[in-house]
Amino acid sequence: MGFFDFLKSDEEKRQDEALKLLKKISERKKARTEAADEAISSGGKNNIVTNGQISTGKGRFGLDRTNPIPVKGFTGLDYYFEKLCRPNNIRWERRGSTSAENINGFVDIYDLSKINGEDVGTLFVCLYCEETSTKTPDGF
Repeated sequence: MGFFDFLKSDEEKRQDEALKLLKKISERKKARTEAADEAISSGGKNNIVTNGQISTGKGRFGLDRTNPIPVKGFTGLDYYFEKLCRPNNIRWERRGSTSAENINGFVDIYDLSKINGEDVGTLFVCLYCEETSTKTPDGF
């Protein structure tokens, strides 16, 4: 409570309280996401990333399930797709997950499309990595 809060209208006080609540929710969500990222990236047998891709990857980078894009948890996933897709007005939607014998953990499948609905392609991503790649799949 600020020194001059008594000068604020009831509506302004309600707005201040709502903003404080939203800030707390945002901070808690960020903390949960960071904890989940850490648990995902530090648990068990993670994939080793070398030169922006999983060292055991085989096939076309990001385009084949056997060579998925390495990202560090959900935050890395968001960061990667924002950087890759936003400048080109491309949307991404998770279709599901699969696996590959040469990759530790699940491989997520994402369908990409332009804002007008035109199909751009499919990318494969692995969240179980110590770092997020900056490498771009061919065609992107």
